[in-house]
Amino acid sequence: ASQLEDVRRTIDLGTSPKVGDYTLSVEDRRLLALLAKGATDREIASVLNITTHEATEAVTDLAYRTSAARRIDLARLGASLSMS
Repeated sequence: ASQLEDVRRTIDLGTSPKVGDYTLSVEDRRLLALLAKGATDREIASVLNITTHEATEAVTDLAYRTSAARRIDLARLGASLSMS
């Protein structure tokens, strides 16, 4: 869990990148970084101090807003953002 908690401290709070017409918030980027590390909804909930249900809903909502068809697409997006 410590590796996942490092995400909270390592997200760049600078310019927010865009996915299509949608600008990613800091919370979106935290969620994407966790997904890129392979975090489960339960792990995401623990790191972000939310319920597992809220984590599931956050992943579903972000997938909708970014037009990601699958969770792996969000993970790939998160990985690509961390490399830029």
